Amino acid sequence: MNLLHHLYREIPQAIVDFVLEIHHFLGQLPAAELLAASLRSRNPGERAEALETLEQELPRAVYEGITAQLEGATSRRPSA
Repeated sequence: MNLLHHLYREIPQAIVDFVLEIHHFLGQLPAAELLAASLRSRNPGERAEALETLEQELPRAVYEGITAQLEGATSRRPSA
């Protein structure tokens, strides 16, 4: 059961990482790994800056898809 819970939480982040890498290779994003790390940060300011970069650099549909994945991952996090 713990494995399923872990996968359920990690799959959306893996999707986001994959999409960021693709757009990095296409030349649409700088430093995909840094952006991915910033999106996972506990610092709200760092996350906001990463989201702003994505919003400015990516096509609207891609940005909205990424934010939907991130919101889904956030809603599945266990409460502290």
